[in-house]
Amino acid sequence: PYDIRMFLSTKKVCLIIDSYDEAFHQNYLLNELVEGNKFRNAAMMVTSRLNYIRESLKSFDKKFSIIGYDEKQRLEHVQRFAEQQEQDPTPYCIMLRDKNVADLCINPLNLTLLCILQKNGELKEKTRTGIYKGIHSFMKRKASERKELNMNADEIEERLMYPLYKLAFNAYKE
Repeated sequence: PYDIRMFLSTKKVCLIIDSYDEAFHQNYLLNELVEGNKFRNAAMMVTSRLNYIRESLKSFDKKFSIIGYDEKQRLEHVQRFAEQQEQDPTPYCIMLRDKNVADLCINPLNLTLLCILQKNGELKEKTRTGIYKGIHSFMKRKASERKELNMNADEIEERLMYPLYKLAFNAYKE
């Protein structure tokens, strides 16, 4: 079995903490991570509404904020994506009008991930859970390819993801 603490202390890792503002209340481990008191050498991306993270910002070397795309910017984003892929932008523009994904398209990272799923024919599921599941599967596959891991999805899940799930769950309980 993998020891997640050893892994995090010996490898270069990027911790992605989404919606910090929804989870920071009385979550000691999460706050220790964000304030840089645990796994100090890890890169960290944190999304949060500003008023909930304002005090912790002094712990970060670099800070930036994304207000979100307006309708024109979303359209420009998908058109540039389609152009870069040498594809017709129509399926991407149609995706923007889908009420199930419209609010996700405000965020540039989410919009890029949705475009990638659309390009790969993997944006079949229209529920929020299904979309996130597709993004999660895509990220696991890409991480496996980049790390040249010869593991199938179940092995990646067991060896790499379960320890992170356990860490997140234990942090939530604490």
